[in-house]
Amino acid sequence: MNKLLLCYLFFISILLSGCVTKSPNYPIPSATPSAIPAATKPVVLPEPNLPTLPATAVNDKIRLANQLYKQGLHREAADTYYHAGLEKAPPTRNRLILQAIEIAAIIPDTSVMQHFYKAINSRHLSNENTARYNYTKALLALLQKQPNIALDILQQSYPALPAGLQKKIEQTRQQARSQLKPVVTQPATPAPSSTNNNSNSNKAIAVLLPRQGAIRQIGAQLFEGIHTAARTHSATGSLKLMDSAKLDSTVLYNQAIEKGVSFVIGPFAKSNIISIAKNGNLPVPVLSLNYIPTGSKKPSNLYEFGLLPEDEAVQVASQIANKGLKKALLVIPNSAWGQRIEKAFGYQYHSQGGIIHKTLRYPNKSSQYKSLSRSIATQNNHVDIIFFAGSPRQAKQIYPIIRSNNRHVPVYATSHIYSGKSNSVANQVLDGIKFTEIPYILEHPINRQNYPRLYALGLDAYRITQQFTMLKNGQSITGNTGKIKMQRNGQFHRTLQWASFKNGHIVRSTP
Repeated sequence: MNKLLLCYLFFISILLSGCVTKSPNYPIPSATPSAIPAATKPVVLPEPNLPTLPATAVNDKIRLANQLYKQGLHREAADTYYHAGLEKAPPTRNRLILQAIEIAAIIPDTSVMQHFYKAINSRHLSNENTARYNYTKALLALLQKQPNIALDILQQSYPALPAGLQKKIEQTRQQARSQLKPVVTQPATPAPSSTNNNSNSNKAIAVLLPRQGAIRQIGAQLFEGIHTAARTHSATGSLKLMDSAKLDSTVLYNQAIEKGVSFVIGPFAKSNIISIAKNGNLPVPVLSLNYIPTGSKKPSNLYEFGLLPEDEAVQVASQIANKGLKKALLVIPNSAWGQRIEKAFGYQYHSQGGIIHKTLRYPNKSSQYKSLSRSIATQNNHVDIIFFAGSPRQAKQIYPIIRSNNRHVPVYATSHIYSGKSNSVANQVLDGIKFTEIPYILEHPINRQNYPRLYALGLDAYRITQQFTMLKNGQSITGNTGKIKMQRNGQFHRTLQWASFKNGHIVRSTP
């Protein structure tokens, strides 16, 4: 032990009111948990505790952190654990930084938590550290008054966890459920008539999704989200899953009515939604999980919700126009989907005084992407913003071309450039691009779903049925897919959050 460290420890011991006995190799929890004020009920977080580290891993900085924590100096303890972790190799490094994050949660200081997270590579965690990482993410969600996200984070089970960690996870689940109850049982407005029911937690809900055929995996992912949300909300009513790939959706809808359901979620396929829309009269409300073509005849009790790409294009256009960036270059795929994005972006951008200087439409063949280089280079001095639309594969090939020819002009995109699955090596080429993204992906950079955005759509679809009257009366909710609001035409639209890539990792960003 060097002399400088001995002096430092001696000085700290005096500040802590005298000498202390030798501490164990783990923090000693204080006698009672710390209560953290919230808008409704207080969020009482479990106290952190650190399993005994190998003797070779324990040093004086960790012992100091133990003593700081024992004295109730949480901020100082968190900072000491964090810096102790930076000096270690995984898994000790990750364990100590996660300990620092837990302590930051009971301060509470969410900005410190988010800063500490940056030092963790969540792709390379042990089973226990993965569970603890998700546990601390749930604590962060609770502190940000997002109990639905906290519950979703904690839905996964992990084998062979320490009993103390397992207990804390369950306590946090209970805390999140208690925070959800006022939202579900106390609607902002009186309950509507039976046609527009806002209290479906004790009534059956029919779910019309494909269980076979080409899009059965999409149906399964959507239903997983719906089922998880129903379980999270402690709903006493049942979900009746009906196979939209087996029977005509109109037949299924009529069967659902006969079973006494209060709401119908689905279908997903546009052809099935159109089939139901042709009924004309829908005595039980339907929340479709996609949108029918503009101009299609739609009955009054059909509501549309989905991952509409136009929502994101409009949001990007509005944001960059508000920033005073009024001359845009569009790099758009030459496809029907690209035309939809271009039209939505252009309408909004022009309405706010923006000018589209040029639109480059690229083909689907990657061998022809290099021809974009010269076209983009000629626009360097004429535009102050570039809007790119494309798939993850297209983005990884075209964005580097854009950047090689244009370093100073900001590039914006929609969430479609990212699959939702973490891959820092492959995504490093996207560093710097700003794009819209759903909250679920930002809260779950490591997720187990094949289609995480569809899973989030299912979560929000169920929540809409539970807060339907509030939404119909013009209020909005912040869900897993964005800030959700109903328009007069019965369509739900979303406002997403902002993200970018840093060293290949998705991070929150300012627009």
